[in-house]
Amino acid sequence: MDLAEKIGCSPTLIGKIETMKRFPSADSLNRITEALKIAPADLFADAVNSKAIKSMTSQQKRKSQLKMKVNKAIDEVFG
Repeated sequence: MDLAEKIGCSPTLIGKIETMKRFPSADSLNRITEALKIAPADLFADAVNSKAIKSMTSQQKRKSQLKMKVNKAIDEVFG
């Protein structure tokens, strides 16, 4: 039995949810997580972690660029 059958909706709806063309209602979200035997937060964990990783990477890049600029300025002054 597929997920759509388990929660009583159309496969089209599941496809739209999977491709982020539609967000499930609270009731559908509850039925989906119960059928998958996961917590609702687990559905969003990857998206949150991905944003956090991108943010950290971006911060590291800016820090590295700033460090290079400071080192270059020091070299020019004291070089």
